[in-house]
Amino acid sequence: MDAKLFDPELLSEAWNQLRPFHRELIRKAHHLGWTTGEIAADLNVTEPLVKSQLHYALHAMRLSLTDLTLRSRTTFKRNSSRWTP
Repeated sequence: MDAKLFDPELLSEAWNQLRPFHRELIRKAHHLGWTTGEIAADLNVTEPLVKSQLHYALHAMRLSLTDLTLRSRTTFKRNSSRWTP
């Protein structure tokens, strides 16, 4: 696995790019370990909504991390003495 995906700065930047609702879903599901039913009850929404939005939240996080990782590699290559287009 790519070590850059675990760079705290990249993770923080990707996290901050998420919508607040998506951050809340990920926090409750993955950090607190709540079930989708518990999250739905807490947020007063349906469980199918939690499931679908959690899916989209994780997808957005993955895309953001991929984009940020690729940009950081490109920046590194451009700043190195051996950069090639």
